[in-house]
Amino acid sequence: MDAASELLVFTLGIITIIILTAKLRIHAFFALISVSIVMGLVLGISPNDLVKNIVDGFGGTLGYVGLLIFAATIIGELLSKTGATIVISQSILRLVGRSRTALAVGTTGFLVALPVTCNDTAFLILSPVARVLGRASGHSTFVISLALAAGTYSSFKLVFPAAPLYAAAIFHANLAAVIVLGFLISVPVFAVGLLWTHIYASHSGFHSDQSDRCAQNDLSFTHDRVTNDDLPSLIESYGVIVVPLILILLRALGDVYLFESNAFRVLTDFIGYPVIAMLFGVGLSLFVARKHATEEVSEWFGGGVARAASIVAIVGAGGVLGRILLTAAYDETLSRLTLAR
Repeated sequence: MDAASELLVFTLGIITIIILTAKLRIHAFFALISVSIVMGLVLGISPNDLVKNIVDGFGGTLGYVGLLIFAATIIGELLSKTGATIVISQSILRLVGRSRTALAVGTTGFLVALPVTCNDTAFLILSPVARVLGRASGHSTFVISLALAAGTYSSFKLVFPAAPLYAAAIFHANLAAVIVLGFLISVPVFAVGLLWTHIYASHSGFHSDQSDRCAQNDLSFTHDRVTNDDLPSLIESYGVIVVPLILILLRALGDVYLFESNAFRVLTDFIGYPVIAMLFGVGLSLFVARKHATEEVSEWFGGGVARAASIVAIVGAGGVLGRILLTAAYDETLSRLTLAR
């Protein structure tokens, strides 16, 4: 199959996925898996190799990302159920005011995604707080979520190390220049993202709604059997989010400033590894939930696992598609098309 035909298969595959998920409302997991299989067969991958690609693509992607998703979602569920999200949202609203909630959430996501070096993790761990802030400030949860996405994705995709790390390493770029230019570019991109969020939400009728407005003047909290008396302290609430980020940041700083292999370096490398740091966060969230019955906390924990399962399935299916494209050598296809021009 020539390069143009391979590119056509890729384009049709992406369009099919969009139609299946956006128009026909088919679950993204099934859409990604089925289209990946069809694309693999059309591209000439043998059935045996195709099966291997499906298994390797799904498992390889989830070996690391899946653990992060499960940990972040469990933390978010426990923060929400214990009322820690309302404690955090109260403090943010007192600091920035209701009118600047979207900006505050977006900026928080922008800053958090940098040390975490994973936009998905930053978004997941902050999304419960964003939802409560949306209700409490009178903004639609849809708007706040878009603002959070604008912040996390802008910094992660453009600011070193995160995503630019690989490009900088490949081209042996000046790291100081990469960091400065990446940051300077990310700020206007973030601003455009917030502006687009505001314009899109205004034209789509999502800027606010009655269900969000009803919470504007009521920051009291009652969730199931959780009352205001059971709410965790401000330090506990923030600690669940901040401690994992600090551990990850310590590891990043250790990579830069600690070149010798000593006990402290070994410790920071271990506890600051994102998966381990997020598991620390899970442990802290369980500590925050200590006032509640074990059966209740176990139910909340299970709810977090259930919510994460759908996300994990979609991410794994995306890994399958990526593996199919890698096997089909689409990088070489694009190179041939570029040289042909």
